[in-house]
Amino acid sequence: MRIEIWTDIICPWCGLGQRRLDLALAQFGHAADVEVVHRSFQLDERAPTGATRSSRDMLRQKTGMSDAQFDQATGNIERLAAADGLAPYIVRD
Repeated sequence: MRIEIWTDIICPWCGLGQRRLDLALAQFGHAADVEVVHRSFQLDERAPTGATRSSRDMLRQKTGMSDAQFDQATGNIERLAAADGLAPYIVRD
């Protein structure tokens, strides 16, 4: 079996999905027969290259997300990651 994973390296959901795939493969009796191919994908094709900005600022500009909404969303992701054994999994910057 071949699994192709398309991910954006800055996407916290992609990292969580990778962890869940790893856990699933660890429990799969035929994991040795699985080929995992990683592909890169840029979620925001308009993101500036060579520029650095915080996730908070990026989401505020892109979606209008408030600081409280950002804290709630990233807190949820961090809690899910911790439950899957990814602690610390820091989304906030």
